[in-house]
Amino acid sequence: MKSSLQVTTSDFYIKNISHFLKYMADTPCKGSRLSQTDMILIKREVVAILKSLKRKVLIHQMQVKRDKMEGLPSHNDLMTCLTSTTTRIPQLLDVMASNPTTATRTLLYGYMTLHWSCIYGHRPGVYSNMTNAEVRKADTTGTAFGYLVHVSNHKTANTFGEAQLYLTVEEFGWMKRWLEIKGTLTCTQSRYFLYTEGKNPFRKLAYSLRLAWADVGLRSPINFTDLRTVHADNAKRFQDKGNRQRVSDFMCHNTATADKFYANNPSLKEAADIRLLFTESLQAAAAASTAAAAAGNEDTFAGIDIDSDNSGEEHSPAPYQDSLPRHVPKRDQSLAEHNPSDMGEERVPYSAPTSPTVATRRKVITASRKAITASRKVITASRKVMFQSRLRKQDEMQKKLTRELWKSYNAAETTTGLTTRMSEETYTYLCNKLRPAMERRDTTFRVCIPLKKRVAIALWKLATGSEYRSIGHLSE
Repeated sequence: MKSSLQVTTSDFYIKNISHFLKYMADTPCKGSRLSQTDMILIKREVVAILKSLKRKVLIHQMQVKRDKMEGLPSHNDLMTCLTSTTTRIPQLLDVMASNPTTATRTLLYGYMTLHWSCIYGHRPGVYSNMTNAEVRKADTTGTAFGYLVHVSNHKTANTFGEAQLYLTVEEFGWMKRWLEIKGTLTCTQSRYFLYTEGKNPFRKLAYSLRLAWADVGLRSPINFTDLRTVHADNAKRFQDKGNRQRVSDFMCHNTATADKFYANNPSLKEAADIRLLFTESLQAAAAASTAAAAAGNEDTFAGIDIDSDNSGEEHSPAPYQDSLPRHVPKRDQSLAEHNPSDMGEERVPYSAPTSPTVATRRKVITASRKAITASRKVITASRKVMFQSRLRKQDEMQKKLTRELWKSYNAAETTTGLTTRMSEETYTYLCNKLRPAMERRDTTFRVCIPLKKRVAIALWKLATGSEYRSIGHLSE
């Protein structure tokens, strides 16, 4: 499937189509011309497309994650931003109090959100949906240790609940002063802390963030996701499991998805550590194999009796029946004690039966499965050939009897009980027009009534008004 869109965007659109098809199947529309079979075929095609995109989407996501990790702002950039915001926010508040403009307000929003994101890494929806009432409530519950703002409306509120921002006395003082300045401005009917001239929240925080980032003197591209990723990566690298979970919950971040991409995109040091694990596992397996082989040799020699006779004579070979291993059953011993020379047979040394190895069994099973699959293909092909030959014979017979059927349809009522009273050309034209609605196909269980016969019966019914019982013999 070729498209100018990114593969993740195409996957998103096709998933929306799949959800719409599911809705259509659950609540069918009265005016829809799609049958249930058509809906099933469309859903199968959509599922097949999603399955073909799955690998491409995963690879694209891994590449994007890897590129994003390489282009993240450094820790020095974040410390520089925190130093600059502490100086610039009070200056911009003074300008807004004396000469308020839209450009100054946009830059002020950028510095405020940049300061909060460099500390906590919240999503921009937390800042844009923060209300005046939530800030005033934090003012009433604050102490000398600081203030805690609770934001109830944000993207992941269903999973993490309210989002929190802990602010020092100085940082919360900027917010209180901004509330005072808002009270002196006109067209401030919005209930949101970062207001607009209307009643809706401010939605251009990404643009404001870039303005503040450039005003600090940093030229690299920046967005809220990059700052959020920096905090998530720092928590993973420098905090233990418990503290990392606390940090992630405070910034409303799900670590399960992040761990999936971290596992698929390890750093150079992590990849070296993983290789060391592979090497250690290989060495341990080799040591275990060597120990098992040594133990097997000891068990083998332990079962052999060595004659320690000091007579200096050479050891004569043991009798045939005494050379059997100890684990041979009595039945096999009795067979071995049988002297083949008594019946003129050649003596054959005894060998214990060996069971097939696991690899041999797997080969046998694989070969049997292939044989079964091949036989099924042969049966399917033979059925297909038989069905095609049957259809071919039916077509030949249909062509052969077309003229005879037409003559019988236009014969006298005494012979067939049916007459069309029209020319063959008119009748053929009528059949072609009615073909989409009246023609049926032969199945494995029955042969359908030909189209021309169905049309003739319908014309007879419409012309005479006879009952179905009186014209039932016409379809025989």
